[in-house]
Amino acid sequence: MSKVRAGGSQNAEVAPTRLAAAQIEEAARWLAATTEPPRPLIPYLRKTFRLSAAEAIQVIRLANAARGLP
Repeated sequence: MSKVRAGGSQNAEVAPTRLAAAQIEEAARWLAATTEPPRPLIPYLRKTFRLSAAEAIQVIRLANAARGLP
C-alpha cells in the first residue's frame, strides 16, 4: 500500500521558497560552470547545497538549459 499525500499526487512539484530558489540558482550556476562535476551528482548536490532530491534534479535541468543541452 503506497502513501499519497493529501491534496495531490506523489509527483506534484512544489514551488520553492525564496531561500530554496536562491540555493537552486546558485547550484545551477556552479554546475553549469563545472566541466567535470563529482559523481554521483545528485547526492553531492543534496549535501553541498542542502537540497532535496527534487531540487537537485531541478538544478541539473537548469544547468543543462544554461549549457544549451536538452
